[in-house]
Amino acid sequence: MNNIKKLGILLLAIGVITGLARAATQPQFGQPDATLRLSGGSFAAGIGFSWGSGTIITRALRGAAG
Repeated sequence: MNNIKKLGILLLAIGVITGLARAATQPQFGQPDATLRLSGGSFAAGIGFSWGSGTIITRALRGAAG
């Protein structure tokens, strides 16, 4: 059973390393098509309360706003 656990950890490590290597070798693109900005918070005393908001900025909006 111990060998199976070691094999599973080894396969997981190989998968992670392979994924990181593939991500590092992908071609890099210029500016992103859009930017998403999120903000929020929470307060908990008893039942709790949370809030949040977000803004998306696209290329078209960025050009018009700038």
